Amino acid sequence: MNRTCNVLKIGIYLPLIAVITFLLACGEKENRDIIEARAAIVSADYAAAQTAVERTDTRNQEAQHLRAFLQLRTQGDAAQWHEAIVKANAYLETVTTDIRAILSLEDPDSDDLDQQERLIRIQNSISGLFAISLAEVVEKHSELLMELVEYPDAAVVNALLAAEKCYQPNARTAVSQLMNKFGHGETVAELLKQATRHQDPAIQKEAVRHLGAMQNSEFIPTFEAVLTETENAPEATYRAITALEQLASSGAAEGSDIVPALQLALRNNSAQVRMHAAKLLGRIQTETAVPDLIRLLSDQNSYVKDTAIDALNRIGDPATAPLLEVLETKARNLIPDEDTGFTTDYQYIASAYIDELWMKKYRIATQAAAIQTLGLLRSEEAVQPLIKELANEELQAQALAALVAMQGAAVPRMLGTLKNGTDETRIRIADALGQIGDRRAIEPLIEALTDDPHKEVKALAATALGNMRTRRAIPALTEALTYDDTTATNAATALGKINVATEDAVQKLIIMALGKQMRETLRLAAIDALWQLKPVEATQPMLLLVFSDETSPIIRANAVKVLSRIKAPETTPVLLWVLSTQFDEISEFQRHMKRQYKTLDALRAQVESFHIQWTPDYPRANYRTWGELKPVPSLVRSEVAHALGIIKGDTVIEPLIHALEDDARATVRQSAAWALGEIKGDAATTALITALKKDKQGVVRQESAIALGKIKGQRVVDPLLDALRNDKYETTRVRAAIALRELQAADKGLVDILKKGVGNFDDGYEVLSVQNEIITALITNNNKATSEFVLDALKSADDEWVRWAFVHILGTSANAVAADAVLGELKHPSYVIRKRAANSLGRFKQRRMVEPLIAVLENSDEMKSIRAAAIVSLNVLKDERAMELLLTAVSDENVEVRLQAAAALGALKNSKAVEKLSEIVENPLEPDNVRAAAVAALGNIGDKSAADVLIRALDIRVGNIANNAITALGQLESETAVPSLIAILEDKRIPLDAGTAALANASARTKAARALGTIGGTRAAEALGRRLIDDTEYFVALEDAANRKNLGLNDRRRNWSWRVFVIAVKKLDLPAFVAPKMAERAADKWESNPVRNAAMVALGRCKTVAAALDTSDLKERLTHPDVDTRKATALAIGEAGLSEFIPDLVQIMKGETENNKDVRRLATQGLGELADPSTTDALIEVMNNDDNHVEIRRDASRALGKIASDKAVTALVEKLRALHEAQITRGFRLDVIRALGDAKNANAVSLLEMLLEDQDADIHFLAAAALFEITGKGYGYNRI
Repeated sequence: MNRTCNVLKIGIYLPLIAVITFLLACGEKENRDIIEARAAIVSADYAAAQTAVERTDTRNQEAQHLRAFLQLRTQGDAAQWHEAIVKANAYLETVTTDIRAILSLEDPDSDDLDQQERLIRIQNSISGLFAISLAEVVEKHSELLMELVEYPDAAVVNALLAAEKCYQPNARTAVSQLMNKFGHGETVAELLKQATRHQDPAIQKEAVRHLGAMQNSEFIPTFEAVLTETENAPEATYRAITALEQLASSGAAEGSDIVPALQLALRNNSAQVRMHAAKLLGRIQTETAVPDLIRLLSDQNSYVKDTAIDALNRIGDPATAPLLEVLETKARNLIPDEDTGFTTDYQYIASAYIDELWMKKYRIATQAAAIQTLGLLRSEEAVQPLIKELANEELQAQALAALVAMQGAAVPRMLGTLKNGTDETRIRIADALGQIGDRRAIEPLIEALTDDPHKEVKALAATALGNMRTRRAIPALTEALTYDDTTATNAATALGKINVATEDAVQKLIIMALGKQMRETLRLAAIDALWQLKPVEATQPMLLLVFSDETSPIIRANAVKVLSRIKAPETTPVLLWVLSTQFDEISEFQRHMKRQYKTLDALRAQVESFHIQWTPDYPRANYRTWGELKPVPSLVRSEVAHALGIIKGDTVIEPLIHALEDDARATVRQSAAWALGEIKGDAATTALITALKKDKQGVVRQESAIALGKIKGQRVVDPLLDALRNDKYETTRVRAAIALRELQAADKGLVDILKKGVGNFDDGYEVLSVQNEIITALITNNNKATSEFVLDALKSADDEWVRWAFVHILGTSANAVAADAVLGELKHPSYVIRKRAANSLGRFKQRRMVEPLIAVLENSDEMKSIRAAAIVSLNVLKDERAMELLLTAVSDENVEVRLQAAAALGALKNSKAVEKLSEIVENPLEPDNVRAAAVAALGNIGDKSAADVLIRALDIRVGNIANNAITALGQLESETAVPSLIAILEDKRIPLDAGTAALANASARTKAARALGTIGGTRAAEALGRRLIDDTEYFVALEDAANRKNLGLNDRRRNWSWRVFVIAVKKLDLPAFVAPKMAERAADKWESNPVRNAAMVALGRCKTVAAALDTSDLKERLTHPDVDTRKATALAIGEAGLSEFIPDLVQIMKGETENNKDVRRLATQGLGELADPSTTDALIEVMNNDDNHVEIRRDASRALGKIASDKAVTALVEKLRALHEAQITRGFRLDVIRALGDAKNANAVSLLEMLLEDQDADIHFLAAAALFEITGKGYGYNRI
């Protein structure tokens, strides 16, 4: 296999080689003198070309035209040039015709293809020489070009447009220069208009492109004419669309001016043209285009249809009524029973009239698209029609999805249907309500579970109630355990999710788990619920199942899981015995048991010692011969090994080691490896190292690598590196690389493996999946020594991918020792390496990087992605020297550059950019991501004059523009925006997904909550208060659910969206009506501690003392064994403003009552939230005590900044001066600077002004920011 670098080097030269080869060709049927002439022309040896042409037969037409242009290279006679051009054009038109004829052949043979290549070479050589020769002459005879333009036949223009097809880069460059010299005059424009009607599509296309570049709205009729002509090739019509886009995006025309042309384009036969036109109409958001866009819903091209759906969604409510008409007429309004001629204009629908089956297919697909669009629009008037479609077998799935997408907007009407609809409709409604999770449905769903006559409705209601985790449903769900199997299964699962153990429910679940006559799925659901509930009374029943030979392995394995949760003392001996059985094969198992126990009496005695309470259904086995013994399945033993890793204890280590060494099944050995990784210790480490080296199964070696990664330590490094070098099993190598994260002793070995490059492992390389993990490990291990290993390897790295990887590691790690090396890579010939270097330089935070990055951005010959990457780094550096250039870059022709420039201007808070950024936001044809970046930048800059622009941006329905506008309006603290933000906050049509923190934070409603919290005021407080107490959208989710289940831990319930509402109100005075609900939630021990803490914070903001907190409970939580509980409580006390806990928090901060660093940090942050001057001395003491962890000291500095007293500021100034003089603990310095900015005390000015000279980019920028807060001066920055 060739090395990657060789392949890539060839890739660099391949285009040039291809051009020369294509131009020269050397087919047997081509004249050798012509071939030599072409070669000479490519090499710019025109004398040799002239000689070769003269030797050619005078009847050779290519030679005739080459001879003419070679002779004219030094002449400025317009008449002679025009004559030569006309003749060449005529000949080239015949060549083009022949090429198109071959292209039209259904199955061209090799002779046809050879002929096509020869014709293209002829075309290329004549057009290329013409363009190059004319460009050279015009340099000396500038008047020649305009003289040629004066000829009315447009010969020179057509010739230049045809020359755009040339493969020679210098020919295309010559054409570009000549076209630019034409300018935008009327004569040239008229000639280009004529060329749009040329028979050659390539000439048409280029004519349209050049007209578009002129950005003149008077050309709109010309573009419409191109779109109207059905014979025009797709490339020409598509270019007309992009020309129209140029007009509107540049401001040369209003968006409304190009709408008629775009509507015309929606009828074009080219799917690409229809799709792009639909996209533009959606961005312009013109209501007049709705009927045309709706017709595209019948387009069978999925890309066109999806684009039309997106466009209608952008336009919004005006599309609702026409879409409902599609459903009412069953799409007959778009696809009538008879084609009365309209398919002439809409040929993409013509196939619908092949036969009735095709028509039905088209109509169903059209209705499905209409339903999808209605779901996105979330219009309440669409709810009932969509409910009606639930009874339509062909559309019910789409209708269900649309109703779920509509969220709360659909719920009220769905509840009525749940009670009164048909069986089929009620089933679908119950399903949808469960997916939406709106708690207004709880009582109707409980009623459906109890009273609905249809069992499928009951079953779906049980699932929905479980997903909502509503405790009100427990009695009904418990009763449902006696219903049909499906409902009972779902009810059991629901009870497990709710996780409240009642005596009745537990007993019924145990009976179900033991029921031999019950379906396995039902029994498994009951066992899973018992796993969640972990009732002690389930211990003996689960032991019975484990011992039951007649019970399926999967039930027995799940019974083991329950035992691992209950952790009853009588369980461990049983599990150890099960694990010791080792074999699945009957004869091996029986021999093993005979060797171990010698006699059946000894075996019986062993089993008797477990004190299992046998029952008539599950009696003790009475073995009469060894042959009656049945092995314990490996699935059960595997789960036992896993359970022992959860239970832990000294007694389980040796049995697990034996299982890892001796069990016959890999799945058991794998679980034993996992368990030993959880238990850790020297004995476990030794056994795992042996398994990593010697086990024959890759899955066991893989799990051993994972386990060693959890154990860590010097002992595991060499075995993991050996596995990484030598193991044939890819996943083992991947896991070994992951395990070596945070083990810096492995870095040199990891670098050596990375040097192998990417390729086949058996050929001496390494696969990409492994190399990616090695890169991640080296970045994770980041320190100076790591970077030095990588730097040394970089010196000899010839392979492009390897070099990129090293630059990536150095740039991401950003150790100062690597800065010059990464800077040097800006000049590397490889595009990917230069891009990575440009993207990384900002991370070094060195101001000296600004000028080289500016040079990259200013280099118009550099790739656009690399220029954009340079801006990314400038964004990170935030240096005022880049501001003017970034103001220019935000108007760059390349989208990538504009996008990054907009973001960087926001980061710099450059007030001079407000006008330009506002124009970008208001330009509907600017790409969504650029507009969104511009909106975010306006928020960061903070100029209140942008508020109106941002409020208008709230109406943009698609993308992140509106979401960013919400955040930006909060940053501007815009009182004008409050009504709009409250409307968004309370709009239940907008999804409020609380499944994860990321999803919750992405919702427009949570963003509106944060914005309102920043703006403040009574209206905001009352609106947020209503959200806090509204139980209808109190979505309970699980944090880290899969991992916690694997570890046998209790669920950690979270409500991510509700938590955001709490964060939003931290600085507000909440109305009294919030207090009772918050007090109830804070005291509710079913809720997780993070939720209870959040309720406590909200309660602390209420204007009442009627609902007091249970402070004894808080004190208990401050000393709770769980670290996470102590951390969250310490911070929440501060956020809730509970000053009576100051002494407790001070003690924790100082380490007097707490050893955990993170708890001490959160207590310090809690004191910062309280900002009580009485804590100043304690905070100063902690900040200045070098024995404290630096992160605690940093937190203390931020807390002092919030107190902002003279004493606090003096201490901060002294600390910052000492740190600066010593040039140590950069992060600490940054936090002290931030604290001084928070304090806004003039005593810090002189020191901060001195820090402006620091070469660290962050220190410089934050010093300027702090000075602005104190003095109101920009210090080189254009701040508001």
